[in-house]
Amino acid sequence: MSKIFQFGEKVEGYSIPVLNEREIRAGAGILFLMMFTTILEVLYKGNFVPLKFAVVIFLNDILIRVLINPRFAAYIFLAISLLKNSFSVRPHNLFGVEKSAHIK
Repeated sequence: MSKIFQFGEKVEGYSIPVLNEREIRAGAGILFLMMFTTILEVLYKGNFVPLKFAVVIFLNDILIRVLINPRFAAYIFLAISLLKNSFSVRPHNLFGVEKSAHIK
């Protein structure tokens, strides 16, 4: 199968293709914000036009994520660019406590 139609990426240390969960969650958060604001527009102003566009954008993004490759979804691409310079929290340093190599 080509690199375009695959689900996940090959990462050293894993035997199966994996997804970057931070990017997926950030993209989902952006889509949620878009849908939430358009639903509020409907509730407070009765304007359904932005919701129609938002639903089409949401559907296209989800179909690209599932059927082609999550890397090519527009909001994942935006999330990747937003997360590029952010720090990553490692599980062993989640609360600022370093694991000690020497346990006494």
